[in-house]
Amino acid sequence: MNHALPNPEWTAHQQRTTQEFTQMVLRNHERAMAELHDIYDKFTRGMAENQRQWSNILNREEDVRNPSTGETFKVAAGHNYYWQRGNSVIGTTTASAPDIDLTPLEKY
Repeated sequence: MNHALPNPEWTAHQQRTTQEFTQMVLRNHERAMAELHDIYDKFTRGMAENQRQWSNILNREEDVRNPSTGETFKVAAGHNYYWQRGNSVIGTTTASAPDIDLTPLEKY
């Protein structure tokens, strides 16, 4: 009978190769999952923005923001400029504020 004895050097090499391959597969999987996550996030942000815009069109509204505070408001559409005083928002068609106590808002 001819029996082959395991070669410890070959067995160790095979185990290292298997471990390296497994690590490579895991790295590739993690990279692919990160890319899919980024694509999903970009897609859902785009869908949310489209929904916001369509909602504004259907409801004849606009979104405005106070650039210094970050505060946002949903206002009636149809004005070129919007101004804030406290919790009130005023819409105008001219770029000059109707009162000195008003803060200009930006559309977004």
